[in-house]
Amino acid sequence: MSYMNRIWYYVFRWYAVAIKLIARRHMCLNDPINTYLRGNRKRGTVSKDRWGTTISFPTDAPGPMPVTTDGLAVCSDITRWRETVHAPDIAACTDPWWHTMQPSL
Repeated sequence: MSYMNRIWYYVFRWYAVAIKLIARRHMCLNDPINTYLRGNRKRGTVSKDRWGTTISFPTDAPGPMPVTTDGLAVCSDITRWRETVHAPDIAACTDPWWHTMQPSL
C-alpha cells in the first residue's frame, strides 16, 4: 500500500468512526436545567433569561437572538465582567428531571 493510500485509509476510517459516534448522540431538548436557565422562549416575544440576557424571538426569525443594543448587553466592558456577569443558582430549579430519562437504545 502506498503512502498516500495509507493516509486516505486512515482518514476515511476516522471519518466512519466519527459518524458512528455522532449518530449515537441523543440531545435532550426538554432538560429542566436548560429550560430553567434559558427560560420559556416563545415566538413573537422579548424576554430575559436567568443570565440577564435580553432575548428577542421575532415571529419571522428562525430562532431567538440576544439583544445587545441600547445598553442591554450583560457585559458592557469585558475587563470588568466579574462585576456584571452572575451565574444563576441551579439549585433553585425544582423541575423534576426523571421525565427526561429514556431507555438506552
